[in-house]
Amino acid sequence: MNRNAFAALVLAGELVTTACAAAPNNLGVAALAAGDRDRVFEQFSKAIAVDSAMWQAYSDRSGTYARRGAFDLALADCSSAIGLGLGTVADYARYEVKEPKP
Repeated sequence: MNRNAFAALVLAGELVTTACAAAPNNLGVAALAAGDRDRVFEQFSKAIAVDSAMWQAYSDRSGTYARRGAFDLALADCSSAIGLGLGTVADYARYEVKEPKP
């Protein structure tokens, strides 16, 4: 894609939302790797607020909820990712997650 075509897409609003949502989603992934749980949710939620069709942010936040044991929230987010038609295999697996027995 040449610069003029790219600029036309940006000016038409075709790329802005996804590009803007990718940054906080990537920061959420980095925060997850660093163990910064509070920032993880903040960044994934920010990505969803910017682009509610960004299935990756729902998927990433779903996994984080599941690791915390918040299965109802994990299920809601993985359902959103799947509902957007682009969920991952992990989303389908999380959809079947049951709360562990003691």
